[in-house]
Amino acid sequence: KPRPGTVILMYLALSSIVRAGTELLRIDRVPIISDIRLPLLVSLFIALTATILLITLRRRKPSEI
Repeated sequence: KPRPGTVILMYLALSSIVRAGTELLRIDRVPIISDIRLPLLVSLFIALTATILLITLRRRKPSEI
C-alpha cells in the first residue's frame, strides 16, 4: 500500500516532466527569463519539488508519517 501523498506527488512529477517536454515544442509568445520560457521553468520547478518530496517521504519511517 502506498504511503499517503505518494500518488499525487508522482502525478505532479510525471505530468510536469511531460509538460516541460511539450513546452520545448511550442512556438507561441510567452514571458522569457534568462532565455528560458516561463512555463518551462515552472514545470521544471514543480517536477523537482515533487521529486524531492517523494524522496523525503520514502526515507521516513512509517511511524513518522
